[in-house]
Amino acid sequence: MLSITIVASAQKGRYLQTINLGDKENTPFFATTHSLPGYILDGIKSEEITPYRVDYATKKAEPFTATEKESLLYQINASVEEWDHLSPRMLNNLDVDVTLKKGKATKIHYLNFHTVHFTDDATRLRGDRFKDYYFSVSFEQVAAYLEKQNALWVKNAGPLLWKNNMVHTYGQDAFSVVSSIVPQLEEHAMELHVALSLDEKGKIDKVGAYSWQHELVQEVTLPDSLYVEGEVLSMPEALVAGRYRASEQMALKTKLPEFKFTFERKLKQTSYVIMQTEKLYLDHPGNKVFLQPEQELSALLVEAASKGTVNKVYATDSLHAILSEATWNERLKVKEYDMFGDGYTLSEDNYLPQQLSVLHVTWKWEVDVAGNMISKTPYALGLYLHANSSPANIETLIGYLSYQELYQSAKASNGNKQLLTLLENLAGHNYTGYLSHTSEMIENTN
Repeated sequence: MLSITIVASAQKGRYLQTINLGDKENTPFFATTHSLPGYILDGIKSEEITPYRVDYATKKAEPFTATEKESLLYQINASVEEWDHLSPRMLNNLDVDVTLKKGKATKIHYLNFHTVHFTDDATRLRGDRFKDYYFSVSFEQVAAYLEKQNALWVKNAGPLLWKNNMVHTYGQDAFSVVSSIVPQLEEHAMELHVALSLDEKGKIDKVGAYSWQHELVQEVTLPDSLYVEGEVLSMPEALVAGRYRASEQMALKTKLPEFKFTFERKLKQTSYVIMQTEKLYLDHPGNKVFLQPEQELSALLVEAASKGTVNKVYATDSLHAILSEATWNERLKVKEYDMFGDGYTLSEDNYLPQQLSVLHVTWKWEVDVAGNMISKTPYALGLYLHANSSPANIETLIGYLSYQELYQSAKASNGNKQLLTLLENLAGHNYTGYLSHTSEMIENTN
């Protein structure tokens, strides 16, 4: 439990607000990409944020000693398999040292993270003394680092239907996210596919649950309560604005000086980007144009990559990590597993185009600060081995290609008319696909 000694000569209006980042209202500070503890740990690693030992009773806020800092950095950098690895998800409880005036924050001084328990029965100690806080950081340094990293606070009411155009799943599986908001779909928890239907104006209207055999199990009209605009702030701006739910608030009586620093957000004309991924089964009746004999889209993609029509193949849909030619070629080879499933050998044969029949289409959405869509373009195409062709019965990634690079090369070549036609069908959304997930929202830096 937090233990603070109350001392005379209190500074009026200063409080400690206890926050559990695991609470639903606080999840925008605890998202996968935009994680407040994650940013702070990264800032400590880069030495742009200093960890402090804060003691309100004794008027002390001292930087970590070299030994304490070395220990903290060891835990931050430790492998996830090590017992004392410190992950951002472990720092879900903190106290915000804040000055309030008429209920609104005028200044934030320290963010104090609660003591971390690395095992069920032992608390990590520093030296020989118990510490109320695991470590603290000054908001001045944190705010500067968050601004530098373009850290965002993105608020949704459940899945975000941004101007009725998009379901924002925060990187989670779409079915689990949507079914948690639409109770009718919870009955079909084993159904793995979710698809969105559009109305005559192209706006999201209904959501459907589909079986493995692509049969519609249930279709539900989305409630009006989901048709809301999201809200996007910079993360330090959201902290100063008190856009979190505090489980406790205690008047703080201490002689520890307040910071003079006041955060001021400089307005930027900016836009935001979300990557939305849809999964296409090319053998779906609605996608038969993509799997015509001798003109399969999967075969054309393999040909484009293997013959150098495109310069690079990628490991993810971010198109940052390049996949080596050797790895690409190895993934195309049929794997022959031994009878015990302990390993496999590669045959001389490649998988057939009909076996490479799962395609992930990642779209790049750009929206303005009001949530209006500026543009929507295909960004990456991921080629996957169908689960039916895998002894492990799982869809297996072969590699990702840049849609724009494919399109431009096909457009420039007279010999790639079929590929160009199929790519234009994808861009026109002339396919049947299932919503997989969307990325976190990021600030557009282009």
